[in-house]
Amino acid sequence: MSLATRTLQVDEPAFDVGRTFAHQNLGPYDPTAVHTDHAFTKVHHDAEGRVVRHTLRAAGGRVEIECDGEAGSDPLAHWERVLPPTDGLHAFAAGHPALLRLLKAYPALRIVAVPWMFDVAAGVVLQQKVRWREAASQFRRIAERWGRRTELGLAFPEAQRVAKLGPYRLQGLGIDHKRAETLVRLARAQAQRGFLDPATDRDALRARLLRIPGVGPWTAEMIAGFGAGDPDAVPVGDLGLPGLVGGALADEPGADDARMLELLEPYRGQRFRVVRLLWSVPFGAAARFRKGLA
Repeated sequence: MSLATRTLQVDEPAFDVGRTFAHQNLGPYDPTAVHTDHAFTKVHHDAEGRVVRHTLRAAGGRVEIECDGEAGSDPLAHWERVLPPTDGLHAFAAGHPALLRLLKAYPALRIVAVPWMFDVAAGVVLQQKVRWREAASQFRRIAERWGRRTELGLAFPEAQRVAKLGPYRLQGLGIDHKRAETLVRLARAQAQRGFLDPATDRDALRARLLRIPGVGPWTAEMIAGFGAGDPDAVPVGDLGLPGLVGGALADEPGADDARMLELLEPYRGQRFRVVRLLWSVPFGAAARFRKGLA
C-alpha cells in the first residue's frame, strides 16, 4: 500500500481533544478507534473508498492532527475546513448554576463535525432501543466481519459494502430485523447520494435521514450532533436524556421530552452543548453539580 502522511497544527487552547471525541468510539473495544484522555485515533473509509487514519492530540494550546491515507486521499482537508471550530463555545451563556459548574469543569469540550459520518450513523442505528453494550458489540462484529484491515488499522465497512448485505446477514450477528433493515437502507442511501457529508446543509441532512424508513428524530439528531457537529441538535426520544436534563436543570428527574425541550429552550442554538456537558459527567452527577455538591 502506498501511503501519504500530512500534519496540521491548529492554535486553539480551548480544545479538549479527549472529551470532545469521547463518544466517537463505540466503547473501549471499538476496533476502528483508540481514545485516551488527550488523544484520539480513528480509521475509516473516505468518500472515494480509500482507508485513512486520523490522529488528533492536544499539545500546549494547540491541536496536532496527523493524517495517513492511501495515495490520492487528502484527509487533512476536512480539518483545515472545520478547525478552529466555530461551534459557539466562546459565546455560550450557561446561566444555570449546574451548567456553570459543568462548563468550569469541562471548559474546552467542543462540538466538531467529523469526516467518518457513515461510521457515526451506523453506530447510532445500532443503538436504537437496545443496551449500549449490545450495540457496541455488534458494531465491532460488523467491522471484524466485513471491514477492511490495512496497515493503517481496521476500517468499518464503507456504505457500498453494507448496502450489498441483506438484513439477514446482519441478523446473523444478533442484530434484530428492524435495525438490520434500517442500517442497510441507510447504507444504500449513502451509497447512492453520499449525503452523509459534514459539508451538507444540516437541515437537508435531517430531511434526507428522516425519509429513510426506520430513522426517526432521535437517530437524525444524534447523527447531526455527533456527526455533523450541530451544536443545537436535540435527541428527542432518548430513554434517559429527559430525566437527566430535568434533574440537572429543574430537579425534575421524571421529566419527559416536552419538559426537556422547555428547559433547553433558553439555550437554543447551543442545546447539544448542554446535552454533551450533561453526558460528560458520571451517571447522576449532573444533579449534584446543580446542588453544588460536586
